[in-house]
Amino acid sequence: MIIIAENKHNHYLLKNFYKEISKVDINESLRKDQAGEHTALDISALDFNDAIIDNPIITDNLGTEVDKEDLIKASQLKPKMKNLLPLLNLKKGLKISALSAALFFSGDTPDEEFKALRQIANDNNIEVQQVIKVTNNKPKETAYSATSNVSKENQKTKMKNVSLSEKSKLLARSKTRIKNFEGFKPYPYKDRDGVSIGYGTFFIDNIEPDNLPENWIDNLYKKCNISDSEKSQYEQENQKELLKNFSETIKAKKIKIDKVILRVNNKIKLKNAELKKWKKIKDTKKRKRYTDTVEAEIERLGERKDSLENQKNDLDLEKETAKSRGFISAELAEECLNRYINQSIDYHNTNSDVFNKYFFQMDKDVQDVIIDMSYNVGMYFLEEEFPNFQGFVKEYINSIANNNDQLGIQSLKNMFEEIKNRSPEYHAQQSSNKRAEKNTNLLKSAHERTKNNLKENLYSLKSVYNILYS
Repeated sequence: MIIIAENKHNHYLLKNFYKEISKVDINESLRKDQAGEHTALDISALDFNDAIIDNPIITDNLGTEVDKEDLIKASQLKPKMKNLLPLLNLKKGLKISALSAALFFSGDTPDEEFKALRQIANDNNIEVQQVIKVTNNKPKETAYSATSNVSKENQKTKMKNVSLSEKSKLLARSKTRIKNFEGFKPYPYKDRDGVSIGYGTFFIDNIEPDNLPENWIDNLYKKCNISDSEKSQYEQENQKELLKNFSETIKAKKIKIDKVILRVNNKIKLKNAELKKWKKIKDTKKRKRYTDTVEAEIERLGERKDSLENQKNDLDLEKETAKSRGFISAELAEECLNRYINQSIDYHNTNSDVFNKYFFQMDKDVQDVIIDMSYNVGMYFLEEEFPNFQGFVKEYINSIANNNDQLGIQSLKNMFEEIKNRSPEYHAQQSSNKRAEKNTNLLKSAHERTKNNLKENLYSLKSVYNILYS
C-alpha cells in the first residue's frame, strides 16, 4: 500500500484506517479478545515509512474512494461506521473519499465526526444536512454539533485545561525573556514618550520622570489593576527601606567595578615597565615599532579605566535620581509584569479578528514574539503600529486553520522580513539589547521548521514515486 497525502497528519489518518481494517475478515465476526484494541488514532505509534504490502495507491482526495466492503470491515471495529453505508446505497450513490472515512473512523467526538460528514457533503456538492439525515436520521444540531450536557461540559473542561497549561508555559517563557530584555529598576525612568518602572512597565504618558506628580504610584496601581484591598501588601516596605536596599545594590556594583579598575591599573603598570624596557633598544626602527605598540595599549587601558570611573559616577547619579523620584518593591514590579502578560495573552487569544482561536496552535516562537512585542510596543501593536505585520499573522493563522504548509511558510517569511527589513525604527529602538534582532530570529526559526517539515513530506512523496517508477 502506498499513501500519497497532502500532509503528515492526513497520511497517518489514512494509514491507521487501512491498517486497522486490513485485520478484519468480513466473513468472520470480531473475536471477543480483540475488543477494545482499536481505539483512537495514536500517530506516535505509527511508522511514517510505508511498506508495500499490495499494489493500491491511496490518496487523500476523491482519487481514492472507499467501497462497501471497506465500510463493513470498519464497522466491525467501530459500529458507528455502519452509519456511512446508507450513503453508498442511495439511488445515485454518494462518493466517500478514503480520507473522509478515515476522519470519521478516528474521530473521538461528535464534532470531529461532523467534520468528516461535512467533507463528504463538500465532495458531493450537497448540503451537509442531507448527509446527516441519511446517516443517522437526526438533525445536525442534536446529532453532531451538540453533545449531551455532560459530554459537552467534559469537553469544555478538557479544552480549558489545555489552554491553561499552554498559557502558563507561555507566561513563564515571556516573563524570563522580558526580564532579560528590560532589566530591573525600582524607580521611575524615562521610556519613549513617558515613564516606566520595574521590569519595563509603562504607566504614564507624555511626562518627564522628574515631573511626576506625588501620587504617581496610583497611576501604576491603576495600570496594573491593583485594587485598593491589594495595595497594602505592596506597601509593607517604606521608602527608607527601599532606598537602603537600592543603595546596597549600587554599592555592590561599585565594588565589582573597583575590582576591574584594579586589574586595569595592574596591566597599565606592567605595560609602563615594558615600555621603559623597549625605549632602551638601540635599533631606532625596532624601538619605534615596539614602543608605539605598547603606548597604544597603554592608551586603550587608560580609556577603559576612564570608562569604568564614569560608570561609578553614573551609579552615584542613579542613586540620587532614584532617591528623588521614589521606589516600588520588587514584589509589585513582578506583579505588574505578571498581570500585563496575562492580560496580553488573554487579549490575543480571544482576538477573533486576527487569531480566530488558533493562538495556542501557533509555533511557540511566534507566540513568544507576539507577547514580547505586545509588552514592548503596546497591547494593540498589531492594529496600531504594525498593520502589515498583522496581515501576515492573519495569513499564518489561515495556514493553520486550513492545514496549508505552503501558506504557512510564506506568511512566516513575510513576518520576519517585515520586522527585519521594513521596520528599521523598531530595530533602532531595540539595538542596545538586540531585542528586535532576537525576535526576528525566532520568527526565522519558526519559518525554517515549517519549511523543513514540508521538505520531509515532499521527500517521502519523492521516495514513493522512486519506488513506483524505478
